[in-house]
Amino acid sequence: MAEALAARGHRVTIACAEHDAAPRDEVVNGVRYVRRGTKLHIYLTTPLRLLTRRYGKVDVVVDVQNGLPFFTRLATRGPVVVLVHHVHREQWPVVYPG
Repeated sequence: MAEALAARGHRVTIACAEHDAAPRDEVVNGVRYVRRGTKLHIYLTTPLRLLTRRYGKVDVVVDVQNGLPFFTRLATRGPVVVLVHHVHREQWPVVYPG
């Protein structure tokens, strides 16, 4: 979806958690990746970055639901599309034990 939007001339930014195998910032196939924080920290930083316009002017937000919502609707007045990628019921104890 991101690459298709970029190919049509849209500026696309993906906000995700950082990890050792990828740089904090990069552009791949026209898509800008901004990797910050941990897999839990990202749920706080993404709405804050939207509120403070750190991503620049945003036309639409695609909020990919991977178990936890980003609550982006609270951080932007623009349109928000929610994409439910999959449901994690069985994975919660594996990813977040205890």
